Amino acid sequence: MGFSRARSAISTSLGTLEQSVCIKGCDHMAVSGVIVCCAYILGLLLSAIARPVAGIPLGVVLLGIGGGLGAIALPRLWRKGPKATTWLVAGVIGGLAILYLQIRIPVSVIR
Repeated sequence: MGFSRARSAISTSLGTLEQSVCIKGCDHMAVSGVIVCCAYILGLLLSAIARPVAGIPLGVVLLGIGGGLGAIALPRLWRKGPKATTWLVAGVIGGLAILYLQIRIPVSVIR
């Protein structure tokens, strides 16, 4: 009985989120754009985690896993929301933001 209550609570909260994001005549491109922009900002924030995993920054790994899991789970939970490709693109954009920032940080050269 507890599981069904939790599931109905999640459905209700997603329905409320769906209504607040998608008002009549919702523009899914705008929602997708906001998700991608937030992923870029999150990537810049995650660039502070400089610890590499197998030569790849940890933030890139986290965004890759998050984008993949988001692409699998979120379209099933939020049916009228963005498609799986949007979540995958968001993960890639966030990962590229981390790599781009790491490349653009100046490094002093000792002569």
